[in-house]
Amino acid sequence: MWTELSHEKRGHIQPTLLYWLGASKACKLVGFPGKLACWYKDNEFSYLVEKGVFEKAGKEILNRLIRNDDFLNEIIKNNEQKIPEMLQAAEALVKAKNFKSWQEWQQKFIDMMILSVMGTVMEMETPVLSNELESILVRKLGKDNPKVGEYFQVLTTPTELTISQKEEVELLKLKTDSQIKDHTKKYSFIAFGYGGPGWSEADIRKRLDDLPEDAIKEKENARIELREKQNSIIQELSLSIQEQSLFETLRVLGFWKFERKLLNQKAHWLMESLFEHIAKINNVSLAEAKMLLPEEIEDALNKNTDRYALKERSECLVVFEGDEYKLYGKDTAILKIIHQDLSVNTDVSEIRGATAFPGFASGLVKIVDTAEDMAKFNEGDILVSASTSVQILPVMKKAAAIITDTGGITCHAAIVAREIKTPTVIGTRIATKVLKDNDFVEVDAGKGLIKIKGEKMAKNILWFNEISKKDVPLVGGKGASLGEMSNHGFPVPPGFCVTAQAYEAFLDKSGAKKEIFEILKKNDVDKTEQLQKASDKIRDMIIKAKMPDDIKKDIVSNYAKLDGFVAVRSSATAEDLPDASFAGQQDTYLNVKGSDDVVRNVQKCWASLFMARAIFYREKNKFQHDQVLISVVIQKMINSDSAGVMFTINPVTNSDEELIIEGAFGLGEAVVAGMVNPDNYVVDKKSLRITNATVNEKKFGIFRGKDGKNFEKKFSPSEANKRVLTDAQIKELAKIGNSLEKHYGWPQDTEWAIEAGTIYMTQSRPITTYKKQAKKPETKQKFSLDMDFF
Repeated sequence: MWTELSHEKRGHIQPTLLYWLGASKACKLVGFPGKLACWYKDNEFSYLVEKGVFEKAGKEILNRLIRNDDFLNEIIKNNEQKIPEMLQAAEALVKAKNFKSWQEWQQKFIDMMILSVMGTVMEMETPVLSNELESILVRKLGKDNPKVGEYFQVLTTPTELTISQKEEVELLKLKTDSQIKDHTKKYSFIAFGYGGPGWSEADIRKRLDDLPEDAIKEKENARIELREKQNSIIQELSLSIQEQSLFETLRVLGFWKFERKLLNQKAHWLMESLFEHIAKINNVSLAEAKMLLPEEIEDALNKNTDRYALKERSECLVVFEGDEYKLYGKDTAILKIIHQDLSVNTDVSEIRGATAFPGFASGLVKIVDTAEDMAKFNEGDILVSASTSVQILPVMKKAAAIITDTGGITCHAAIVAREIKTPTVIGTRIATKVLKDNDFVEVDAGKGLIKIKGEKMAKNILWFNEISKKDVPLVGGKGASLGEMSNHGFPVPPGFCVTAQAYEAFLDKSGAKKEIFEILKKNDVDKTEQLQKASDKIRDMIIKAKMPDDIKKDIVSNYAKLDGFVAVRSSATAEDLPDASFAGQQDTYLNVKGSDDVVRNVQKCWASLFMARAIFYREKNKFQHDQVLISVVIQKMINSDSAGVMFTINPVTNSDEELIIEGAFGLGEAVVAGMVNPDNYVVDKKSLRITNATVNEKKFGIFRGKDGKNFEKKFSPSEANKRVLTDAQIKELAKIGNSLEKHYGWPQDTEWAIEAGTIYMTQSRPITTYKKQAKKPETKQKFSLDMDFF
């Protein structure tokens, strides 16, 4: 049974065959040889292994690292000495362009790789060392402690600067054209990967422009903070010398894996001219030249290449065992087995991987594997890649979340994710095969989980009958609740939602997004006046911005189906979370009539996401502003004779055996806003017996006039003291309340209205203050070192 460990969108036999030959020799060296393979098809390739080969070899490598203190030092010494020797041989080969120089370079490359690749073999199929380290933390902290994942990431993150990080330090020092030219020549290889291209001068200039002036200081401060956190955790957990040594081992291997990968890329970058030369003298393409086997290079340098054989390698397989390898063509039996073993079921609703950086995000998928793919990417999209690289770093910084097929905790995606604090799931193995551009997904990176939501994501408008409680990322808490109730037979006034994705599109198309988050970045929420000014400026910007034509058209055409007065209600995607409540922080507009007013009030709802109190709440509760989105509910306005709220527990006594109904005459605004003293009814949930009915004096009610404006109607003493609800209405509401609580599995805070004797439910949300919190489902995070840059 073959297992795909890594898939790349661009790569050829040269140089990937030599990587896997080094890995094959490493397995043999530790006494566990087995079959490995490189699969090439249409300029893409995969690293394959027969199931269990790397796991067995990896366990032996870990045993050697534990038993022999010198083994890690031997790996470090190998890298320090043999990587420079390999690079010198590459420079000599480029100048000489002869087979002898090729053999010398190839031998040095493989000699270097055998020991250098040990860490990768140990972690790539099964994260052997990572699992051992995780078990140490579980023993220290307990199985369900969320700190296990946090401490694992801190303790395994290298603090030493890689050559890529050193390049960034030098980047900010560039001033003149000649300096930029020299810098490009020195560091272009960092972006080269397996097959290029590297950075151009234009790339360097753009990176320089995009890099914040304080970036280096921030990175240095982050490294200092990381070291302090590592020392603090070591002391907190009382890690033994051996335990500390194991964490140090993973950090060292992680650093050298990344450093070696980058310096290997320098060799590939140097030798690009060699393969361009071979392609030219043999009248083949550069891609075909890179499909030569190592032993065919001599004939190629003598202009004696079998061009037909190269063309036949559009799909082929190279199988390794120990020191040997063999090429198989596309019609061979073993390739049919490969196809069968690696087939993927694309009809799935979930994809799982490993946590690189925790967090939650949702949005539209964009597959980005090359610099050319970046043009289709919009800020806030979900970046999906076979494996990320420095070439696509600009879009990584704009992504709401990152998903990769391959990777471990020290891969490029994980390192960048920790720096920019973006939710990231790595090592899914199938993401680019299952997902496609513009799929809508929810990413729960802390659980390593991606949920595929289907075609709803591309819509600006979703009617209630298209929405379920799972669609909070699309329509917010209020919208998802209304859709869920509507689809399960509860009496909900008809309506639709302007999706959170329409809001994001509005921000992107209006150009407001960048300026908004720049204002928030500089804002100090503890300074009241500054906070209010920031809020006023942002809301004014949103309200005055031009509504994109496509979104406006969708709102207007769907509003026409409702006709008449509607409620325009904010619905944030972070509403009513189990550990926080955003309810009431955004605006609602009642009795709205006419398409222009509806569109205007949609923008006012969007703007209310940046009310001063909402900004303050997010900052203090550590919710990232760009991760809290907003939908807008547009719903037929009930011209209620009476309205109010219902709690399916007693919020005063916390009793789950009673429910409470409060109501007043007219619109519900008077009750929700606390403008009147409403009637209060206590109902036994089981028997529906009304155990208490308190009729309070309601001196006025709020009603809708013919012009759509609300007015206060004062009541006479007899009217003011009249009971709002009949016993039958109370019991009917109680039945609905019981059904809602049963449906959601949690006590509900609801809003109701009665028009012409008909009961309508206009909202239902969880009571987040309920003391009997449900036990959270058990989740287990898996961590791995390396499934990415080989």
